[in-house]
Amino acid sequence: MSNVITLSRSFGKLVSFGKEVLEKEGHKLFFPPEDCLPLDEKRITNLIQKFNIDAIVVGAERITPNILDTLGSRKIVAKHGAGLDNIDIRYATKSNIAVTFTPEANVQAVAELTVGLILCIARRIPKACFSMKNGDWEYFMGKEIYGKIIGVIGTGKIGKAVIQKLSGMNVNILVYDIVTSKEISSLQNVKYVDLKEIFTNSDFITLHVPLTQNTYRMIGENEFKLMKASSYFINTSRGSIVDELALYKFLSSKKIAGAALDVWENEPPKSISAKLVKLDNVIPTPHIGAYTEEAIYRMGHQCAMSIIDFFNNKKPKYLANPDVWKNLGY
Repeated sequence: MSNVITLSRSFGKLVSFGKEVLEKEGHKLFFPPEDCLPLDEKRITNLIQKFNIDAIVVGAERITPNILDTLGSRKIVAKHGAGLDNIDIRYATKSNIAVTFTPEANVQAVAELTVGLILCIARRIPKACFSMKNGDWEYFMGKEIYGKIIGVIGTGKIGKAVIQKLSGMNVNILVYDIVTSKEISSLQNVKYVDLKEIFTNSDFITLHVPLTQNTYRMIGENEFKLMKASSYFINTSRGSIVDELALYKFLSSKKIAGAALDVWENEPPKSISAKLVKLDNVIPTPHIGAYTEEAIYRMGHQCAMSIIDFFNNKKPKYLANPDVWKNLGY
């Protein structure tokens, strides 16, 4: 059928189901050596040419116009994940290359991690854990989230799931999005407000918007200076949505109480991202939002089915650039 190169670190490795589905349908998979990942543009283009690649399964690698030109028309880039900020979709559409993604696969995993991080930072669980491992017996004073105000920025699939999970914990939830949801508006103790009110009044603020030109560094000094000194910031969306230098300034000076961060402008962290990791009032995790067995299973299956459907002349369910389908004559 087709030759598929897998750039994602997790596709077919942590959970083999997606790989097995493709191979059963006759697709041939190529896996670059693990110690070479992530690959740069030159290596990717060389591999596309060497193995006559028809489809790319991509994780965090940047898919550039040069890579898309090398891949060629009537091919597919399947994102093993939900975020599309690393793929030049406009150029892919112009080149008649389909781009698919897995927008529903990791919703519960990311939402659960978000709630977990809120609880961890409120009760200082990581500090208590490491203290005991060091042989100490020390009490760590935390805070309850009961009765607190939690601000949720972005009410898409993940934001909605976070709201639903928090709704049973007796908290008041302030939400913001450029598009309001009647379903969310109807929930008890949930209220749509503007960003200023969220940053001014919330005890915990959690971020759930995609990275686009409009959201790049949408959260910065103007927002952080509104926060209470006792409040916390959580980000499980994309690092570049936040001005990390501004966040570092407010955290290091204790003008805000703390942050829990799963995503970074530079991954692995370097420069200002690395400085944030080292702060004692930051809980850092290495972009593990989607890393549950169940989410990786769903991501692998959806990725595989997108490729199978595409080469069977069937429109993939999660096609990010539907104009391509029209351009290809289907």
